[in-house]
Amino acid sequence: MAANAVRAQSVPSVETKTLDGEPVVLPGAGRAKPLLLLLGFSHKSDDDFRKWAERARTPYVSDSRIDYYELVDLQGVPSIIDKMILHGMRRAVKEPRRSHFAPFYQHETDWKKLVKYDDPNVAYVVLADPEGRVVWESKGPASEAKALELESMITKLSAQSVPAQVND
Repeated sequence: MAANAVRAQSVPSVETKTLDGEPVVLPGAGRAKPLLLLLGFSHKSDDDFRKWAERARTPYVSDSRIDYYELVDLQGVPSIIDKMILHGMRRAVKEPRRSHFAPFYQHETDWKKLVKYDDPNVAYVVLADPEGRVVWESKGPASEAKALELESMITKLSAQSVPAQVND
């Protein structure tokens, strides 16, 4: 599937924590940077997460132009299983990804609707403006064309997000 520019749907609200315990609030009041999200609905989607990271011109985890998170859906997972999954994730996901990797437990239906969910085994990629309005999306593994299109959109959004300089 090709990447798509989208009409201004909004990122569902999420309050969670990264694997290293830092709070994540999306879309987040007062956000100044575009928001890049990789969403997964099963363990298999991690393969696509890695492929997107490999294609990035600037590693997403250190790209100062964006706020970046890898979100995995754990809504509805029984608490005993959830604890085992989180333990496994903490062991498997290393820094710097760990501080950008977060499970979510809210609004699964809204997220699936937003990304036009149809395959649990792929990653869904969403780029939103600082207010959380989606401007670009894709799904599945990264390709050179998708990566270039995403980079172009990040550059465009970043330029729009920079406050105007005031000359004295």
